[in-house]
Amino acid sequence: MIALALDLYCTVYLDGRKTNSVMREALVAALGGEFEGRRLRFGALGVDLFDNSIRGEGEGFLYWPFYLEIEADPEPVDDASFVTAIRSLLGRLKAQGVRTTTACDFEDQLQDIECP
Repeated sequence: MIALALDLYCTVYLDGRKTNSVMREALVAALGGEFEGRRLRFGALGVDLFDNSIRGEGEGFLYWPFYLEIEADPEPVDDASFVTAIRSLLGRLKAQGVRTTTACDFEDQLQDIECP
């Protein structure tokens, strides 16, 4: 059987901060660096922060106020390193009190995240 490569893209829904600027501060505190527009780099990841246009219109994580779109950036990275970096990012956000829910091909590999 041929192993297929993962789609190295992940959406992470975020809750726990009221404004974009306060969520940015939490992300910088958790990950370091600084934003360039909506992008924050974290290791081999490009992390883009978006306001959720349907926030509060319903219940559940799809209506949380923010989401991240994460991809390998700037260089290609192997599957295991990408998943490890996402796990680290989630643990750091959890330590900041930010609730997260992921939507990606490898969600099962992101369960039971511990705070660093």
